[in-house]
Amino acid sequence: MTLIPFLHQLSQAREAVWIDAFTLAAPELTLRPLRNLSEREKATATLAVLGDAKSDDLDALPNLVWAQNLWAGVNGIVDQCAARNIGLTRMVDPDMARTLSEYVSTAALTLHRDFPTYTKQQAHAEWVQHTVPLPESRTIGVLGLGEIGTVTAKQLAMNGFEVWGWARSQKDIADVTCLSGEDGLTRLLSHADMVVLLLPLTDATENLVDASFLSKMKQGASLINVARGGLIDDAALLSALDGGGVGHAVLDVFREEPLPLAHPFWQHPNVTVTPHVAATTRPETAAPIAAANIRAFLDTDEMPDVVSPKRGY
Repeated sequence: MTLIPFLHQLSQAREAVWIDAFTLAAPELTLRPLRNLSEREKATATLAVLGDAKSDDLDALPNLVWAQNLWAGVNGIVDQCAARNIGLTRMVDPDMARTLSEYVSTAALTLHRDFPTYTKQQAHAEWVQHTVPLPESRTIGVLGLGEIGTVTAKQLAMNGFEVWGWARSQKDIADVTCLSGEDGLTRLLSHADMVVLLLPLTDATENLVDASFLSKMKQGASLINVARGGLIDDAALLSALDGGGVGHAVLDVFREEPLPLAHPFWQHPNVTVTPHVAATTRPETAAPIAAANIRAFLDTDEMPDVVSPKRGY
């Protein structure tokens, strides 16, 4: 059996679930928590599996050359791996893309059918009906057209919406108007009735959604963030919500999680808060993917699809 160090900050119960999933997916691989490794095992390890690993955990493995991350997001570990010249592969799980696209579609349909307004009316026992436009008259802009963004954009198009997508480089997706570059972003923001954030958090995207970004959005458009909280300047978004520039925000991710009780998002009438549930990594689907990447590395000594430290994804 091949011993694989498991570096994480999970509960022991979740740790056991992941180990069981790996054992089922790859009986020839032994996933073992860092705390249970001998000094010799730490010294000889060349690959590892990461789940919110701490930098000093990486330091315990002096000969590490490649690591498989369990999450799609890598902003918490990519710099540490780059400093050690450790190749890092993020989790790309089709199940996660499907689950996240479900959340975005639900949020978009909820906004499309004006549920936030009806929720406010219910609190005052108000019986007022509102006309609903056809979905094809609504434009939804998806920022970030990686695997998850592509699946999400296609799902929104299947729901009948006009879908525009934006990415750093030009893409070509059936039934989606694809844009790129600064001019493309400005064009999308001015046209979209809803903007979905699916970008990675990097030096280039942190605080992307600031006062300038929000001022370019269509008056009263809605925002859906299922990517990373650091993409948004919270104060700027609250100001835009208070002024009516942004009609509603559906937020699943935040700079600090859990979201502090005193944060204005909790009580704002035009904000929907969910506790980072849009998509979670499922051990039963992710473990076989990680195991396949590990087998490929062991067989070829080549790292599968490593993250670019410069881009941050």
